[in-house]
Amino acid sequence: LDLLGKTVTRLGPAGSGQRCKLANQIAVAVGMVAWCEALAAAKAEGLDPVLVQQVISGGAAGSWAMSHLAPRALAGDDAPGFLIKHLVKDIYLAREEAEAAAIDLPGLAVAERLYEALAAAGQSDAGTQALWQHYHHSGAEA
Repeated sequence: LDLLGKTVTRLGPAGSGQRCKLANQIAVAVGMVAWCEALAAAKAEGLDPVLVQQVISGGAAGSWAMSHLAPRALAGDDAPGFLIKHLVKDIYLAREEAEAAAIDLPGLAVAERLYEALAAAGQSDAGTQALWQHYHHSGAEA
């Protein structure tokens, strides 16, 4: 396992690692929506989204996605890292786990709807940062 990552952590019995990955993907999916909405709102208020991204990346709203994917999206770099079709698959799996545990995840439901719409529009093989284009071109409506 040391060959697969920097940190190896025992989380519990078999299946715990998969559940942790799904928790990570929930955070990724919802976080992507959050930074897209934040930057779209800033842009709609007349602020430069590039400058806003730089300012808030170092604060409480900062994340790997905000620091690495947002600048790429703002620059029009659609080169995929993690594909939308894979995130949609992970969102489905996370939703199924949540439903089985009777957990309501409304943020995940919003992310699912948005990423499904991108996939349906032919963006399945685009990088997850392509979500910015939805906000950038649609007037920031979710």
